[in-house]
Amino acid sequence: MNISQDNKILSDVLREISWTYILPPICFTTSLTQFINILIFSTKTLRKDPLNKYLMLHSIVNFLYVLLCSFSFLIRCSNKNICSTLSAKIYEFYYFNYLTSVLGIYAILIEIFLSLERYFIIINFDVKKKIKINPFLLILSLSSFCFVFYLPSLFIDKIEPIKNSSFYQISKSYFGKEKTGVIVSICLTSIRNFLILAIDVFINFVVLITFRRYITSKLKLKRQNSQGDNNEDKINKNMTKMIILLSSSYIIGSIPYTLVLILTNFSNYNQSLAFVKHSKGKDLKRPQVWTFGLVERRDGKANGKVYLEVVPNREAQTLLAIIYEKVLSGTTIMSDCWSSYDKIINGACTNRIESLWNSSKHRFKDMRVTKRSEIQSYLDEFIWRLITILSEFENMYDQANKEDARVNFDNSDESDEDIVVGQLRV
Repeated sequence: MNISQDNKILSDVLREISWTYILPPICFTTSLTQFINILIFSTKTLRKDPLNKYLMLHSIVNFLYVLLCSFSFLIRCSNKNICSTLSAKIYEFYYFNYLTSVLGIYAILIEIFLSLERYFIIINFDVKKKIKINPFLLILSLSSFCFVFYLPSLFIDKIEPIKNSSFYQISKSYFGKEKTGVIVSICLTSIRNFLILAIDVFINFVVLITFRRYITSKLKLKRQNSQGDNNEDKINKNMTKMIILLSSSYIIGSIPYTLVLILTNFSNYNQSLAFVKHSKGKDLKRPQVWTFGLVERRDGKANGKVYLEVVPNREAQTLLAIIYEKVLSGTTIMSDCWSSYDKIINGACTNRIESLWNSSKHRFKDMRVTKRSEIQSYLDEFIWRLITILSEFENMYDQANKEDARVNFDNSDESDEDIVVGQLRV
């Protein structure tokens, strides 16, 4: 097993551990702390302050968010009997992908509202007198906006059954494969992970600067405030700093995910994994055509089956769907370590499939020019010729063994070994 295989196995093990054994306990523990916050903010003393009601709502949203994430092992485990079931895919599609996104942006909007409330308090702007805000209508409006905002994400992907199996997968819908669907997906992620969070950070920076000016002007006056007011000022200042720190860290942590999404869906990042050595990737500017192949191994001289198919992309759901359809259940799979199906690495020799790729490419090189729409037909012809030649070769081999392969016994006293004559020359 080479170094790249070891790294892929290590990466797969770490991903399995993090999503199955680390993230669920952390999310479950966090849900308990958020539940404690809900109980604290629901007391009569704290409910007198309207802002505490919004803080309780913020805790409820966070509680639901981390509680849903506690079941992440259902979509990231290696056992397809758990992760590929219909219930697991429904959880991944509707709850883990859609509902958690709605709750995430909902929590950020509540933070923005609370930051604006603190800012108005500092500048002595009475919002209630200027603007009449109905808390129920505000909560209902924010909820409706969040659900409608992420509604297009339900049309980007779809749940579909895997052919010839009882398992299911999430794949791109027709809208998700179009350029418009890709742009919508990127916009939804970018707005949540960058724009809205940046607005939250900006507002809290303004609150912090305004608060410092307020404290500076306050210190110039005579000390007429009580100790309780000073404690309240410290609480507001610390809360503002905390929100700025959390929002900034969330933005920094969301950068890798958002960049990968943009590069994968919009910039065709998958094609940049390969390059042309001498022309430095010049040929990759043209549309690429990718094929996926399977070779059946058999013991003895009998040749196994061969399958080649042109695929629209190299994503895991596309390639694994072909494997589930074409490979019988219980088959031992020997992989060449491609990242889309790197979970089935076992360090076996893959010379046979590599030889198949080499032979299939020779036909296209001899043709010089090939229509991309006819590549699948040429691959089918190649497979037919290959199977025909191998079958004729086997028949010749069997016929030669019947007619010429015979055993001569040397009866001399010098040797008593068996001598095989009439071997087939290739």
